[in-house]
Amino acid sequence: MVESVLPGVSRDDVVKNTGFELLWSKNVLTSEPPTDEGIRVLREEVDPIKYIVGRQAA
Repeated sequence: MVESVLPGVSRDDVVKNTGFELLWSKNVLTSEPPTDEGIRVLREEVDPIKYIVGRQAA
């Protein structure tokens, strides 16, 4: 269930970039943007081979 989106991201943006139907909270909030450290962890530790993070769209 989508409970929040990043600043500047609309519901339409999320729907257009998702390949399946989503459930939406009645009150979708705006998330805090990721920190530089959070992005580093995702890129270097969680997905260092860029399987998901940083992958170019086909």
